[in-house]
Amino acid sequence: MALANVGVQLARRGKRVLLVDWDLEAPGLERYFLATDPATAAQLSVSMPPDRTGLLDLLATAAASMPNGPVLQAWQRRCFSIVVPELPRSKPAAPAPPPPQPLDLLGSGVDTTQYASRLQSFSWESFFSEFKGGQWLEDLRGQWKEAYDIVLIDSRTGLTDSGGVCTVQMPDTLVFVFAANTQSLDDGLPFIDGAQRARTAFAFERAPLTVIPLLARWEGDQEVDLADAWLGRIETAVATLVDTWLPSDIPVRRMLERLRVPHVARFSFGEPLPVLTHSLSDPDRPGLAYDLLAEILADGFVNAGRIIEPGYRPAFDPNHATDAEIDALVQDDSAREAAVKEAEERFGRRSFVLIDLLVQLGKRAQRAGRLALADRMIQRAVLTARRRIESEPNNPENERTLLEALLLQGDIRWAVGNLAEAMLGFRKALEIAQRLVDADSSNADRQRGLSLSQDRIGDVLEAQGNLTEALASYRASMAIRERLADSDPSNARWQHDLSFSQDNIGAVLRDQGNLTEALASYRASMAIRERLADSDPSNARWQHDLSLSQDNIGQVLEAQGNLSEALVSYRASMKIAERLAEADPSDHRWQRNLTFSHQNIGDVLMAQGNLTEALASYRAAMAIRERLADADPSNARWQSDLSHSHGSIGVVLEAQGNLPEALASYRASMTIAERLADADPSNALWQRDLSVFKDDIGRVEEAQGNLTDALVSYRASMTIAERLADADPSNARWQSDLSFSHNNVGAVLEAQDNLSEALANYRASMAISQRLADVDPSNLSWQSDLSVSHDHIGDVLKAQDNLTEALASYRASMAIRERLTDADPSNADWQRDLSHSHENIGEVLEAQGNLPEALASYRASMAIRERLADADPSNADWQRDLSLSHGNIGDVLKAQGNLPEALASYRASMAIAERLADADPSNADWQRSLMDSYARLGELAPDQGWWAKGLAVCERLVAEDRLSPADRWALDVFQRRAKDDA
Repeated sequence: MALANVGVQLARRGKRVLLVDWDLEAPGLERYFLATDPATAAQLSVSMPPDRTGLLDLLATAAASMPNGPVLQAWQRRCFSIVVPELPRSKPAAPAPPPPQPLDLLGSGVDTTQYASRLQSFSWESFFSEFKGGQWLEDLRGQWKEAYDIVLIDSRTGLTDSGGVCTVQMPDTLVFVFAANTQSLDDGLPFIDGAQRARTAFAFERAPLTVIPLLARWEGDQEVDLADAWLGRIETAVATLVDTWLPSDIPVRRMLERLRVPHVARFSFGEPLPVLTHSLSDPDRPGLAYDLLAEILADGFVNAGRIIEPGYRPAFDPNHATDAEIDALVQDDSAREAAVKEAEERFGRRSFVLIDLLVQLGKRAQRAGRLALADRMIQRAVLTARRRIESEPNNPENERTLLEALLLQGDIRWAVGNLAEAMLGFRKALEIAQRLVDADSSNADRQRGLSLSQDRIGDVLEAQGNLTEALASYRASMAIRERLADSDPSNARWQHDLSFSQDNIGAVLRDQGNLTEALASYRASMAIRERLADSDPSNARWQHDLSLSQDNIGQVLEAQGNLSEALVSYRASMKIAERLAEADPSDHRWQRNLTFSHQNIGDVLMAQGNLTEALASYRAAMAIRERLADADPSNARWQSDLSHSHGSIGVVLEAQGNLPEALASYRASMTIAERLADADPSNALWQRDLSVFKDDIGRVEEAQGNLTDALVSYRASMTIAERLADADPSNARWQSDLSFSHNNVGAVLEAQDNLSEALANYRASMAISQRLADVDPSNLSWQSDLSVSHDHIGDVLKAQDNLTEALASYRASMAIRERLTDADPSNADWQRDLSHSHENIGEVLEAQGNLPEALASYRASMAIRERLADADPSNADWQRDLSLSHGNIGDVLKAQGNLPEALASYRASMAIAERLADADPSNADWQRSLMDSYARLGELAPDQGWWAKGLAVCERLVAEDRLSPADRWALDVFQRRAKDDA
């Protein structure tokens, strides 16, 4: 009875619930729902299962029909589906409860023929020993946990195999239903102890059971004296069972008085469900206890004190506060301030307890994405630590506490993009760390503090674009960590730190364009992490770090253009992330990390031109991010992740030519970004995201031919970029973003034929790029950006028919790119950029009528593209580049009158374009390239059906609304030329 009533209340609270009748010797759970009680039946709608054989048949046929584990459909088709009524509001003004969920019930199969004989013939011994029943049940448990929020299993606790399954293997929580008699209480408790012991030695890892005692058939109102004596006896017996979830300041007796089921004769007849037919608030009716129990389970024990005792407010103990309690304070401003004030009054305004509380609040606020709050908490921790130093200036522990607070404060300010203030904090931390080391150089913890300070300074220098000094800081940190690791190779912490130093150095080398050495650093890091993970496979942190190494290596391989191996690395990372997420679905870190794996894989698939699978990967990431964001809408970091997923999906839709849906995705991104930016205007990263999403919207509007709106979007983005760059001129990322905005605005002005203003914007962009490149010549990314600026300026000069100056700009760009490719020949992106420079120069020479030199430039470009395409045939962008090179060469050969060779070049271009278009029909760019190839061939070889082929592609894109408005003119051209050929 208890299980059926609690299951109904859980479903009415919007939980996905499965009831399982595992009491195979005394089954019949479904009878509570099959119209045996008219008042109950009137409120339920029951759908019968296609297969009525139930749990017994499922177990009996498991080995024969499902030797590799349970099949979802095998148990799903045996489930009743029960529609329950809505939960009534507790008060008229109370918020509406969530909509109820259908309640599933897996019966025993008692009403099937030969149930008794099948039960007698079923052997648990054979099930476990011969048919690997333990693993089969473990897989079934996993499927149920995935499909439902809560699974309630009805079973008798006893010395049976079935009872052991239901107390040792299957549950996380045990509801101990007992009566106030010696047999029920004193005989039941030893079984709980036995189950707890059995779980510690169980083949599958199990945490101790959470036990909820449910006092049933209570008649205390009739026998008051006996009731008081028995409550005292029960209180003593169950006190240790509830100390893991019942707040210590709520008496166990009070819990028993609230969570007890009174005996009411009315409910002894038939199978009624009092939670549907009678009061849920009357303590003399069973509904109250069942409803309270359902609320505790639905809430995951988080607010058990408030549920047991309405109006309860726990006394906050900062020394023993759980993460959940700190998280609750982060979300409740008044409760947080009260807790801080209480800690000040109780422990002192300079106490370590107060500092630790403020630090914990700051960390949890940072994790929730509430960075402004995190900064306020850590600022108070810093001030408190400084007061301690003023009162005890010679206490190293005070300085160590201030060091930790300063590092955390710097992390938060770095995270919001406030690099100048972050650097101030980190440099103060470095001074303290150096003093502590100078006072005791043999202290390994102090050495570690010094290495952490060097690391943080390196982080800021890297973000500022000062890669030379960043590398020096990271290497200073690594020198310390190498000494520590060498002094005690068994110390996993030192090894772990050393792996992160290798990562940091690899990141700078990658930014400098030194991909070969970056890859070596990342592999050195992974070698350490593999050793750590092998030494303790149960350590989730080691496994997670190993997945990070795979990601880092994948990024370098991707930059080298080795997409196939990059994909292998990313998938290796995802396998680890999936294992972690499956092992502990409640740990949101692992779920979030899994989304990044999906994103990385999507990026490679996108680069390979596989838009369909890229979209699937991005949507898999978004599905997880939506669940996280829904679970905690206040977590700004998860909201930000979700906005980026919408952006990634928009990129694919844009590439597919589905501009309306791409625009909708980008606007969904921007809606979230606007909420975040409004909620915390001081967070520069939220502002930057808003700027980026406005750029995305502008790009689609530009592709749709809506240049006026595109210009508005780009200028709105630039306004934000200007504010960020003015607020922190030392932040190279903000400066680079502003340069990018000038380029976007310039592109629209160029498309509007406003060439003078376009040129002004491109030159403003180049001025920024030039400053960044001059500040740190070793930062090859800035050099690359400078080359792009020369290209843009060359484009406008060419459009102005100023071919001489355009050629000079393109050659200035190529000179930079030649230096970059000489510095790191393995960097495929720079090789590709160099091929574009040759192509740009070829176009100017062709326009000047210098066909021999134009042909030489186009062939130099094609030579690079052939090498890239041969190195990784899976890279669709490189195949398309090669197709374009063949087309350009064909144009020059045609202009020279060499028609046979021109035709050969056009056919080579078309062959690649056809392969790409066939490989992914959803990619509108590939389809447009194929149209261009057919048009070229049609011009050179009329009457061979090329225009008709191009028309077919064009008409398909128009029908699918994937031909951009800017390209709609092509339809008329193909129709007219195809008609001429016919």
